[in-house]
Amino acid sequence: MEKAVRFEGKVDRGWLVAGALVALLCAVSFIPTFVFATRGGDSDWLVFAIVGGACAAVLIALEAFLLAPFWRSYVELRDEGMLVAFGVRTRVLDYRFVTGVRPKRDALITGGWAGSLQGVMVENDVEDFMVSVRDEGRFVSELARRCPRIAR
Repeated sequence: MEKAVRFEGKVDRGWLVAGALVALLCAVSFIPTFVFATRGGDSDWLVFAIVGGACAAVLIALEAFLLAPFWRSYVELRDEGMLVAFGVRTRVLDYRFVTGVRPKRDALITGGWAGSLQGVMVENDVEDFMVSVRDEGRFVSELARRCPRIAR
């Protein structure tokens, strides 16, 4: 029984910038709501308060989506398979189904399991998906060692 090996996820700075901008917009959208509340319910500000509150709710949901990779982003190679954790989602893939790995260096994110536009495409019998880890070389060599179907 081998010890599990964890590879921390790689997250592009663009996610952080986008998250900060959404947080700023969210704060600004609450201003009409605060003005409405502090003016004793002045009816002139009611429409702005409703629109501001609705915008804030949408922006908070968007913020949660943008910051999901920061909550949890890693790949763990265990005895029973490869565990991929990305935000609130988790997936376990049996090594028997992995058919190959290759670098992915373009702007198309495939599979939705990566916080970066550069990563490793894990090819398998079920569904190919991309993961982004900080130490790609070590990840690929450790995965190849555990997966009998990967060509060496």
